[in-house]
Amino acid sequence: HINGITSVAESVAIEVSANWTKYSLIQGSCYPSYISGQNNTCLDSIVTRLGGKFFRKPVDADTLTSLKNIFLIGTTKSESLYLLISYSLQSPHFLYLTEGLYTTPSSLANESITSYELASKLSYAITDGPPDDTIMALAESNDIFNDDIFSLQIDRLLTTSEARKKSERFLDFWVDMEKVSVTPTGPNDFVSDLNTVGLQAELVREMKEFFTHTLFTEKGNFRRLMTSNVSFARTPAAAQIYAHSALASNKLHEIVGDSDRIGIAMKAPLFFASSAETHPILRGARFRANFLCDKLPLPTPDNLLLGPDVNTEEMITNNSGRMRTHIKTSGRACIGCHSYINPVGFAFEHFDSFGRYREKEKAYSSDNELLALHTIDPQDIMPPLADGSEEIEFGSAKEFIDKVSSDVTANACFTRKMYQFYQLDLEQKADHCALDSVYKTVQSDTGSIIDGLKMMLTHKSFKAKNENQ
Repeated sequence: HINGITSVAESVAIEVSANWTKYSLIQGSCYPSYISGQNNTCLDSIVTRLGGKFFRKPVDADTLTSLKNIFLIGTTKSESLYLLISYSLQSPHFLYLTEGLYTTPSSLANESITSYELASKLSYAITDGPPDDTIMALAESNDIFNDDIFSLQIDRLLTTSEARKKSERFLDFWVDMEKVSVTPTGPNDFVSDLNTVGLQAELVREMKEFFTHTLFTEKGNFRRLMTSNVSFARTPAAAQIYAHSALASNKLHEIVGDSDRIGIAMKAPLFFASSAETHPILRGARFRANFLCDKLPLPTPDNLLLGPDVNTEEMITNNSGRMRTHIKTSGRACIGCHSYINPVGFAFEHFDSFGRYREKEKAYSSDNELLALHTIDPQDIMPPLADGSEEIEFGSAKEFIDKVSSDVTANACFTRKMYQFYQLDLEQKADHCALDSVYKTVQSDTGSIIDGLKMMLTHKSFKAKNENQ
């Protein structure tokens, strides 16, 4: 990690310092008159300007001296600039977002957030980037503490492309995209006529476009995100997954052709597996962790060996994936957790490991021979999610998601995940009032996810120091 940071810093420093136009822009009007090694007003101007950009606040006297000492090591203009940029890009004050954190426990009672800290905290929260000139000017004048001005800056930043990219990273965080598997490469009978070249990347892109469209264009709430049936698949293969024609260049989106598919939770990447097996246990556990914030214990190694071998050809031929899962996990040591996990996995059994809707389950041997076609049964009952919840009885994936989208646990889980991501911190007891306000907005018929985000960023807790290091 450190070597990577060093490599990037040096590459940037070389690119800038070796380019006459770029480093003359940085040095501004000082460039023609500045003589390397000369400690003068011009040098102070160069270092102060760059230091302010790198560290997102005015350069104090000690920092100015340190940066000048680095700069003066160089024997030429380009070498001095190279050293200054390379050093600054590796400084912890540049690399880490420490703005808004308490420096020592003893300062908890009396340390207030500064205007520059608030500027950086806001900018990184929405765009994952440093404050622009507009926000820095408001920090310099202290106008950033004005509630109306602060809200206007939130609105402005939320219209940027960077805000949409940040929301895509939130999607990655929320549904744990790092655990999305690769699409299957066989058996040939299972892949059929589906063109898999570039398919995974297109389906991931479609999922992210669906997410940003729901948030920013539709101004949708959580229920809309979970139940919308639009698709942004633009290639023939991706459109084939969602059972509609490839999206025309002049059309924003299409309606999904599968009547049982709705919302973000049934987007194809969340069904990916590396084989034709759908793995309902993994699907169920992942859904509960990501959409319901369950903390499920991992089975002990001994428990994994319990139950019969359900991967024999006889088992695969005579039993559907659902039945084999039930057989494997129905023992006393397993059923406690699996009574919560399995129903969720079974709900999605109509979707194969490409995310395609299917009427029959194709069962294959270890050497990719088609052994059987099994009837799919998605109906089940999921026990109550938490206090205030009721058991969820469903006959299809669509009915399951429709009910979950209105459940307090799912809405609260989404609110917590959004709060953690945009606040860059785990929620504390002191944050419960803010969380409650965001939750009510996100799940309201008249509110939206973006409104909830705005409420989070304008709440007094966002403008306070953070006790967590």
